[in-house]
Amino acid sequence: MDAPETVSLLGRPLARLEADAARRSALEAAERAARERPDDVERLLALGIAQGRAWRYRDSIATWTRMMDLAPGDWRPHCYRGHRRLSIRELDPGALDLERALALGGTASFEVRYHLALAHSLRGDWEKAIEAWRRCLEGAATDADLYGYAPEDKTMPAAHWLFMALQRTGRREEAQALLDGIPEGVPVERSPHRETEAYYEALRFAKGLRTPEALVENPRTQGPYASIATHALGNWHLSAGRAGPARGWFERAAADPLWPAFSVIAAEAELVRMVVAAPKPVR
Repeated sequence: MDAPETVSLLGRPLARLEADAARRSALEAAERAARERPDDVERLLALGIAQGRAWRYRDSIATWTRMMDLAPGDWRPHCYRGHRRLSIRELDPGALDLERALALGGTASFEVRYHLALAHSLRGDWEKAIEAWRRCLEGAATDADLYGYAPEDKTMPAAHWLFMALQRTGRREEAQALLDGIPEGVPVERSPHRETEAYYEALRFAKGLRTPEALVENPRTQGPYASIATHALGNWHLSAGRAGPARGWFERAAADPLWPAFSVIAAEAELVRMVVAAPKPVR
């Protein structure tokens, strides 16, 4: 049996996901290019990206580590390695990589700021998360990104995670003001990034425009995007003091087969925190 790609925050071994033909083909092409010029940092960057997309996270981390040795002043490998360290549940090292990316000049990169904000949320550092998510929203229209995102691809996920952090800190007026600023009819359907639609539906639930049942049954929150809805429902219950239902939704999100999803990792982290916070039996 192959070794797991990583272990969940709950201690469950997580097997590497199976890459489809297109991702395998892209990886093979990137491997050939890197073999031809092994010290070419741009080819190493492309190889690391292809490895990550083919679910080979530890291989991608090793590639970006090599790129750091060749280009110590380049912020990009720190950004990508930090992202993938979060994926394999190395939350503290991932955050350090992303902070290093900022220090090296990635201050105008949406990816750096987005994943650093995620690191704060995943670790339950809500005040830092709120500050970081606000910065993501402020820079959504101007910060460069590496994938050609539409504005809603930046604003919808950042608003979703910011809202949940505000919920967790009891800042209800700020959370409501955030929701009030999200209009109806955001053209999320034009985005090739389907998770944008799921984040938008979770925000519509937060605004009271969707019931819990309608959120989880919505076509936009099915398949790879289901954990966005189930984690959001867990956060909604927990923020209202309903620990029992919250646990159920977090467990559902944590069991999602698409284990690299950040909503899955966030649900695992919440379940760990709930165990730590639980009263200890008197002996």
